[in-house]
Amino acid sequence: MDWTPFSGDAWIFGSSYQSLTGQEAVGAGFFCLANGSTGSFTVPAAILELLPASETISEDGVSVETGALAVGLTMREECEATGLDVCSLDYTDLQLKQLGYR
Repeated sequence: MDWTPFSGDAWIFGSSYQSLTGQEAVGAGFFCLANGSTGSFTVPAAILELLPASETISEDGVSVETGALAVGLTMREECEATGLDVCSLDYTDLQLKQLGYR
């Protein structure tokens, strides 16, 4: 995956699950942290191979994959505020896409 380089951390998260019965499911996920200035990251195949195959759930004409991939950025600015020993402003922008793992 690629992004416009930025200063800060890039958060990469993926997950997948499948129903075994109406009340049981099996799933797995991964989390990676990358330097945002690199502009890209590749999730190793060995990690993706550990995820269970996802499903497509359909109801009332709407279909949703049970797999997801998210990429986000986090930026932090230190600040000063009366009465506080520590102050920081944090911003996270996360983009998530439902997708199928096969």
